[in-house]
Amino acid sequence: MFLRKCRVSIPSETWWYIGIVIVVIVGAVIREINLLLILSGLMLVPILLSRLMVGSMLHRLRCERRHSKSFRPNELISVELALVNPRRRLDSWALVVQDQIQKIERNRDGSKLLSQEAAPRVFIPFSRHGSTQTAKYEGALQQRGRYQLGPLQISTRAPLGLFRGTMTVNTLSELLVTPRIGIVSTQWKEFVKAERIGQRSNRKNHGQLEGDFFGLRDWRNGDSRRWIHWRSSAKRNELVVRQFEQSRNQDFVIILDLSVTPEQFSTEQGRAAVELAVSFVATVISDHCRRGGGQLTLAVAGGTDQSVRGTASNALLQEAMEILADAHATTGEHLATAIDRHLGRFSSDDRVIIVGTRPIQLRDSARLSEAWADVQKRRALSSAICVDVTSDQFAAWFSFDEETRWTRSAPSEPPANAVSAVGTQSVRSEGSL
Repeated sequence: MFLRKCRVSIPSETWWYIGIVIVVIVGAVIREINLLLILSGLMLVPILLSRLMVGSMLHRLRCERRHSKSFRPNELISVELALVNPRRRLDSWALVVQDQIQKIERNRDGSKLLSQEAAPRVFIPFSRHGSTQTAKYEGALQQRGRYQLGPLQISTRAPLGLFRGTMTVNTLSELLVTPRIGIVSTQWKEFVKAERIGQRSNRKNHGQLEGDFFGLRDWRNGDSRRWIHWRSSAKRNELVVRQFEQSRNQDFVIILDLSVTPEQFSTEQGRAAVELAVSFVATVISDHCRRGGGQLTLAVAGGTDQSVRGTASNALLQEAMEILADAHATTGEHLATAIDRHLGRFSSDDRVIIVGTRPIQLRDSARLSEAWADVQKRRALSSAICVDVTSDQFAAWFSFDEETRWTRSAPSEPPANAVSAVGTQSVRSEGSL
């Protein structure tokens, strides 16, 4: 955390006050009126006092920010600001702490760009010496992505409001908004089943604890004590254990192609197609991880060439959501690189799903010559599912439902901008240092 020197500015109303003082002084000198000279001297005292005190109010103040790392679209975001006054004697009054919320975006060439979204402020009426006051602001972010919070600005016009002192605290943090989750239809689930005619299934037994509990059986040597059903054992007066159904799982490799044309990159319709593709992949991964079991691979072909692989679980879901939150479209061709990099590393029984914002031509030998030359990759591509989010068939596979928004508390009427309902605050003291 780095502190800048306190900067003092003069508000517009103070200039009017200074003009009145100058008029009084000039009139007193011209008319030689001693009472006016005394009055002008008294009017100069608040100016000098305010100038000296405004810097002292901000001296040695520290401010810290506390918030969760990731949120979902339209989820209520609560950011807590902790203002620390380590001084032993001097208190501070009428403090305004302003934060900055900037979205980290990417240009067509992939360079970083910050766009201002909001500047929420909280008011702390009193900060006692040797104590910490906390205030929070709340809001909702509608667009997925990574956001930068900071720097913080602490300002005050105490004690008389004639000068404004501002101190910048260069404490930065990041906030992640994961993709919006929708609903995949039953038609899609049936479409990707491994038991379809002409497709091989990769059936793996993952042990007795990976299936569903469906009955009881007698104790056998080697059974775990965790499987014992104690209530039924007490009734029978002999040990009985839970019996689990062995599950059959399918491994998936999902490639998200965010390579777009320059026309798609610059139009609103093209950007909407990118968001739809990201939300669809996030929903498919979320649905698969919720069921659990099987291996899952996610690879992004585009501006962020990232991938993750592991057993379908909440940990994998969180890592995949972070990758999808950072995913952004770029012009150029990246699908062939992603296929060459990922398809050769896994089993030929893995179910390959390629999602893009335009028709995907896997038979294009010019683009995918290296992939078709490899036997294992050719086998994976021959059975791959290609999903074009701009096609008419896609609407039968995926949709958004208002009830599926994962929100703890959301505005009743979604606002038009990306940040909404910012500014709600509460202030409390956390005791002395």
